[in-house]
Amino acid sequence: MVAGSTGLMIAALVFGLGFCNAIVSVAAQTMLQEHTNNAERGRVFGALGLFMNLAATVPVFVVGVLADLTAPAVVIAGTGALLLGFGLAQLVYLWRQKLIAS
Repeated sequence: MVAGSTGLMIAALVFGLGFCNAIVSVAAQTMLQEHTNNAERGRVFGALGLFMNLAATVPVFVVGVLADLTAPAVVIAGTGALLLGFGLAQLVYLWRQKLIAS
């Protein structure tokens, strides 16, 4: 039963991350479309696609090696800790820049 609940937890986590990714991607692409002129839009989105694919490929190999050297649970926990740290650092940055209310 533990293995099944762990798989369900991972599936829920992946679903949640995918949902958040969709929200961020739609907002980012909308901003790019609004702030790019028609003559350069193809080049901008071509470069965006290139860098997004490059940025998505490298971590796959790194995480695969780390999961082989340690355990998948350790890699997932480490990734979660990094994301949490990054989110907290962003909150502190925004708070210091007075972009969010204290």
